[in-house]
Amino acid sequence: MGYEHNNIIIYSTVDDQLQMENQNLLQNSSRADHFNCISYSDSSNTLAVGSSAGHIFVRYVATGGKSQLRWHPVAVEALCFSADGKYLFSGSRDCFVATWKIETNEIYKLKKFLSPVLEVCASQELDFFAVRCNTNEVVVNDITLNQPITKVTGLYKDNRQIPAKVKCSIIVDPLNGRIVQTGSNVIQFYDFSVEREDFKLTIQHKNIAEDVQRLAEDSVEAYVTKIAFSHDAQMMATTELYGTLINLKFWLYNSHNKQYTLTTVVDSPHSNDITDLKFIPKSQTCISTCKSGDIKVWSMDENHRYMCTGVANHRNLEALCFAASEDGSVLVVVHPGMISSWDVNTLSLLSTHSMTDLHFAIDAFFTNNFQVVIANKKSVLVYSLLYEKVVLNFQVNCVHAYGNPSLNGEVVIQTLTDEILVLDLNQINDDKKLFKRLYSDPENVSGTHLKIAYVDRSRLIVVAPNHHASVLDLNASKLVRKEDREPENEDEMLYKKTSTKTTPQNSYVVGHVKTMYYSYDTDRPQDAWKELFANSLSHSLTSTHSVFTTFMDHFTMKSKASEEVGKIVQDSKNTAKMSNKAVVDKKDKMDIDVEDEELDPELIAILKK
Repeated sequence: MGYEHNNIIIYSTVDDQLQMENQNLLQNSSRADHFNCISYSDSSNTLAVGSSAGHIFVRYVATGGKSQLRWHPVAVEALCFSADGKYLFSGSRDCFVATWKIETNEIYKLKKFLSPVLEVCASQELDFFAVRCNTNEVVVNDITLNQPITKVTGLYKDNRQIPAKVKCSIIVDPLNGRIVQTGSNVIQFYDFSVEREDFKLTIQHKNIAEDVQRLAEDSVEAYVTKIAFSHDAQMMATTELYGTLINLKFWLYNSHNKQYTLTTVVDSPHSNDITDLKFIPKSQTCISTCKSGDIKVWSMDENHRYMCTGVANHRNLEALCFAASEDGSVLVVVHPGMISSWDVNTLSLLSTHSMTDLHFAIDAFFTNNFQVVIANKKSVLVYSLLYEKVVLNFQVNCVHAYGNPSLNGEVVIQTLTDEILVLDLNQINDDKKLFKRLYSDPENVSGTHLKIAYVDRSRLIVVAPNHHASVLDLNASKLVRKEDREPENEDEMLYKKTSTKTTPQNSYVVGHVKTMYYSYDTDRPQDAWKELFANSLSHSLTSTHSVFTTFMDHFTMKSKASEEVGKIVQDSKNTAKMSNKAVVDKKDKMDIDVEDEELDPELIAILKK
C-alpha cells in the first residue's frame, strides 16, 4: 500500500496483484489539498487517508463504498485504526486526537495535547493510545479515563517560525542545575543529568479572555524572549511577547514542589521592545532596558511583589545590553557607539565613553569589578573601568559570549560557525594559552546554532540542533576531538603570528580569530589598584581614576619643577664660575658675595662649594 501524487495504490503480496488504484479521493477538495498520512485495517478491510486541509477520506475496499470525516481545521498528520477496525484515531496540528466510530462516522472522544500531534499508535486491547508531539515528547493516554498516564519528554523542540526579535537561548537554573528553555507557550525545566523533564510552566496572559486587542489577533501565542534568575534562584523574571504586546513577569520559587509560582505581572513595562533583563548580583533587584533607552529598576516588597523604583535614560540612546558589577554597585550600559556607567543605588550617571564598534552589541558582563566584556557580532571587546578605555579587541564573528560564573577571567565565545573558543584574560602575555578551541562541528550547515550555558565554573552544557545535550569540560586536556582536527600543522595554523611584540600593537590569528593587543600591560596596574582600594565599592572607581590622575599630574608637575630647579642650579654654577674668573682678572671691577644673593638655601650651599 502506498500513495504518490494523491494516487492511492493497494497491492496484495499474497495474490501478487493490484487490489485498488484510486485517483478520485480529493475530487471535492481544493487544489492545494494533498495527502499527509495513511492507515489500513486488515480486520475491516478499510482504508483511511488524511489530508493537509484536515479531511479524512475513508474507503471500504471490500464494498467499494467511501465516506469523508471532517472535524480538524488544519492538517491531519497521523491516522491509526484499532485492532478490530471499529475505531480510527486521527492526530492533527490543532493539537487534538479524535477517536472516530467507523460505523457511524462520528467522534467518540476528543483529547487535546499541548503541541501538534505527529504520530498516533493504539494498543491491541484498545485501552491506551500513544502520541508523539512535535515538541520531542511522547504521551501515553488512557482511553477510558481520557487522560495521560505517563509521558517521556526530551529537550523541548520548538518548530514555530519564531520572530527575529525573539532570541532567547537556554539558561541553567542556578539552584538545581536544570536546563531552562522556552517553547510554544511554555518554559521547560529539564534535568539533563537524568535526561528527564522536571516540569513545564504554561505561559499565557492573565486576562486573555477579556483582552479585546489580543482576541482580535489571528493567533494569540506567547513567545518568551528573556529569562533571568536571581543569584539564589529564589526569583525568576521573564519577558513575554503577545503579538505586539509585552509582559514582564516575576516568579517565586516553591521549595516544596520545586516549581515557580507567579507573583507579579507588569503589562507593557517599557514603551517598546525589551533589550536586556538581569538581576543584580547578590540581590533580588532586577533591571530591564529597552530600545528607547530607558533603564528601569524593579524592587521586591515583603510579599515578593515587584514594582518599578527607578528610571534612568541617557539622551534617549537605545540600550543594547548592560552588565552589573559583582558587588551590585555599578551598572555599565552599552549604547550604539557609546557606553555609560551608572550608580545602581541612585541611578546617577558616573561616566560615558564613546566607542565606534558598539552598534551590534549582543551582551555584556563583568569578568571582575574592573573589566567588562562586550560581545559584538564582529568582535569581543574588553573595557577597563580603571583606564576608561578598551584594552583588548578580539575580532571574531561572534554569535554569543558567556562569562564564567566565578569571575575568573575566562570567556567562552561561540562563533558564527559554531566553534566554541575559550578566552583566558589571565593569559594576555602568553599567546599559546590565550585561546583554546573547545568544540568544533564542521558538519553543522543547518544554520541552526548551538545553545550554550554554564553549568558551573568548569563545565558547559551544549544543546545541538538535534536537541541532544552534552557537557563539555573546560579543563579537558584534549580541547579538540581527534576526528575534528584539521590535517597537519593545525597547531601552527591556530597560533600563527602575523606581527612581532616589538610593534606598538600585536596581532595573533587563532583560526579565523584576530586578537588586537594594546601596547601596555593592564594586569600589574590593576593588581596594584586592587590592593590599594580593596575595601572600596565599584562605584568609587571614578573617584579612583581622579585620584590616579591627580597623583600623576602632581608627579609630572614635581618632575617639571625639579627640572627647573636643575636649570637654575646649573645657571647659578655657570654664573659663579664666570664671577670667580672676573674676580681674578678684574678684582677692582666686581666682588661677589653669595651670602647677599636672594637664592634658595640649597642653591647657596651648592654655590659656596
